[in-house]
Order: sequence, then C-alpha cells, then structure tokens
Amino acid sequence: MNSRRSEETPTDPSAVPPIIVPLSVDRSLQPAEPLGLGLVRLQVADLETAHAGVVPRADDHDIHEARKALKRFRARVRLARAGLAPDQRQRLLRPAKEVARGLAAARDAVARTSTIRELAARYGVAPEVAARWERAFGITGHTASGIDAAAALETLRSEVRHLEGLDDRWEVIAPGLGRLYRHGRRARAGLGDAVSFHEWRKRVKDLRTAFETLRPLWPPLMTAQEGAFHDLGHILGRAHDRAHLLEVLPTVEGLPDIDRRLLRAVAHDDRRRIETVATHRGRIIFAEPTKVMIARLGAYWQTVRA
Repeated sequence: MNSRRSEETPTDPSAVPPIIVPLSVDRSLQPAEPLGLGLVRLQVADLETAHAGVVPRADDHDIHEARKALKRFRARVRLARAGLAPDQRQRLLRPAKEVARGLAAARDAVARTSTIRELAARYGVAPEVAARWERAFGITGHTASGIDAAAALETLRSEVRHLEGLDDRWEVIAPGLGRLYRHGRRARAGLGDAVSFHEWRKRVKDLRTAFETLRPLWPPLMTAQEGAFHDLGHILGRAHDRAHLLEVLPTVEGLPDIDRRLLRAVAHDDRRRIETVATHRGRIIFAEPTKVMIARLGAYWQTVRA
C-alpha cells in the first residue's frame, strides 16, 4: 500500500520517512522491451481504463481513474515528443485532452464535497454548518457523452500504433524528459497565485508518469523519485481543490453570508498552508539541474538497455 507522509512542513527534511510506492510493472517499460512496443502497450492499457469512465454507467471511481489514465497517456506522448512529428503529437494530445475535459465536471463536483468535509474536520466546523455548505454546493457533475468520447478513444487506439516505429534509443526520450523537468523547475521558480501552482502540478504529474515509465532503469531509485513526484502531485492537488472551491464560491446560491465568509476563510488558510508544504518539498525534488538529471538517467539507460 502507498505510504502517505504528513503534509506539515518538517523542521528537519532528513527526518521525513522514506516513500513507499508499490511497483506497478504494467505501467513501466519492461527491461528488454523495445521502446515503441512498450509505449503502445502502456497507452492502449490507459485508453481501456479511460473507456470505462466515459460510458453512461460509469461511477465516480471510474471517472476519476479515466482522468488519471488520460493524463498518463498525454504525459507519455510528451515524453516521446522527439520521435513524433508535431502533427502526430497533436493527433494524440488533442482528443485525449478533450475527453478529459468532458469528465471534469463530475470530478470537480466530487472534489468539492470531499474538500468541504476535510475543511470542516480540520477546523472543527459545527456539523450543521458543514451540512449547509454541502447542500449549497450539491453534486451536479455528469460524465461526458459516452458516444462521442468512446469514438474519440477508438480513434486514439488507431493513432497510438504509430508509436511502434520509435527507435529504441535514449535520444528519443531524453529531449521530452528534459523538457518536462525543465518546465517543472521553471514553474516552481515562478510560483505565486493559484494558477501558477496548478500549472506546476501539471508538470509534476507528467514527471511522475515519466519516472514510472522508466522505472526499470534502476527500480529502487526510480521508484523513490516517482514516489516523490506522486506525493508532491497529491499535495498540489489538494491545494487546487481548495482554490477551485474559492473560485466557485461566489456563484453558489442559498448560502448564508456568515457561512460563506467562514468557508472562504478556512479554504484560503488551508490552501496557503498546503502550498507552503509543496514549495518546501519542491525545492528538494527539483534541486538537481536538468542537464545533470538527463545525463544521470542517460547513463542508466545505456547501461541497462545497451
């Protein structure tokens, strides 16, 4: 099982317990597997997961897993960008993004409810007040059109076969990985408002998928780094949920003004607390310069896959 660390900023970073992330070989390249064939296998598996989230009978869990699968799908396309022509990348990225966007309303509705409950528990809000918060927001999310989304996913299944022709060389992966990491470092350096933290979160989640994909290069080390990105993405996700709640709060009707002010205050306070924790962890996770990181992983690749 995953081990979740406390979100409180540690006074001594070395005292933070190690991350334990279960190996998930199905989401990684196999040690001797050609790059193109491995990416096709991983992408098709995530498209199948996404399909379960766009059918009319999909539940909240299916929708959540579908969104995660589509994010992994897009991250791997970015990882292999050097081996794909620009039009090929867009034929893979654009439909996946559109399907994921169609699932956002359902995910956001569930996230708002869970965020309200977390805030109420953390700040000791009276149960009757928390109940009014939940009733005011409600859950009105719905899945994307099962027919249109399913058709888009089927088209992607055909397009993804083009990845089979990728050369099995580090030079196909290195530019995309370097770009993801460099953008992550730049996003961390430019943090300020909720939007900047959300953009940083996207890059962190891409990097989690990249390190997960490349885990066989050195499983213990890559698993630890993947886990670090996973934890940071989770923390940033919670900050985003609070920012989203604050964004939609002014449009919510039927909420007493005193309840609205209280919810705004605790959501803002908790968002800032979580962002502080994320910033601290990000300084450590992104301490390594991009060129150094690429050279290090390139050496692993040449040693393991030569």
